[in-house]
Amino acid sequence: MGKIEGIINSFEATCENFANRVLPLLPGQKRILLLANKSGVAFYFVMSAIMFFVSTFVVIPFNHKIEMNDPTIDSSGPTPTSTWILSFFIGSMMLNYLRAYFTSTFYDAGKLNVPTAEGGKNWGYCVPCQQYIPPRAHHCSVCNHCVLKRESHCFFLGKCIGHTNQGFFVVYLFYCALSSLFALLHMGMYLHHVIGPIVSLRMHHYLIPFATYRWIMGSFATTDYVMLFLLYNTLMIGLGCSFLFFQQISLILQGQTSFEAAKRVILYDSGAHMNLQDVFGRYWWIRFILPIKLPQPVDGIKWSRVKDIKRY
Repeated sequence: MGKIEGIINSFEATCENFANRVLPLLPGQKRILLLANKSGVAFYFVMSAIMFFVSTFVVIPFNHKIEMNDPTIDSSGPTPTSTWILSFFIGSMMLNYLRAYFTSTFYDAGKLNVPTAEGGKNWGYCVPCQQYIPPRAHHCSVCNHCVLKRESHCFFLGKCIGHTNQGFFVVYLFYCALSSLFALLHMGMYLHHVIGPIVSLRMHHYLIPFATYRWIMGSFATTDYVMLFLLYNTLMIGLGCSFLFFQQISLILQGQTSFEAAKRVILYDSGAHMNLQDVFGRYWWIRFILPIKLPQPVDGIKWSRVKDIKRY
């Protein structure tokens, strides 16, 4: 697992280096990334809406009828508990997504009235922004701004993850994973009754090539074919968000960003508990219940180096 994370972190660092050094010379490539940025946000909202409406108005009611063994149950009856649970998961996901999006992560020395205009110890200089930047801050060519404690650029969010919004982003990943896996469970139950058990002689009916052939030949219902596609999409989203969530938690506990982890540099590890507070605030667990911002002990500009070592 550690080796896989190392490969992914190295890839992310390479992408960041490419975006910040090469893309300013390649405007065509930058336009592609800007298009990908907008497409990622659109994909997220479309998939979230489809997953919510299909699960709430088709899948869960169908499963509820099967569970109650009463096909006459209609929408005027009590709302199934699963609908409330999924609504809470998706609601929490959306609120944290919006908080992460609308929370500013940019560093502007002029607007912040930073007294050390010529930079302090361990500060760098950003050529595109024409300003000194504090430790852990990096320039993003897609956002065209310097970001405090830049973690990475998320195309599904449409902006960078940094010191001020990383907490919201991590909680968003948590609820996105829960929503997807919960919806996946109910989609699986739905297809179990419509197509047949997945662990059976009809297992091949769940394979996209075979299902596509049957759909073209007219022996596979369009609604079931679409549901099968949603099942695979939801599975990939759920697994992807789960992996990213645990990756982010691992980096936070070590006091690192993806860029620092790729370089195998640990300079700001204050211990797991303090590292959590640096991102989420003092009572970090509240952030997983309510989408509120708690005071962070670090302002994202002044960083104390705890372990000035490099691991190889």
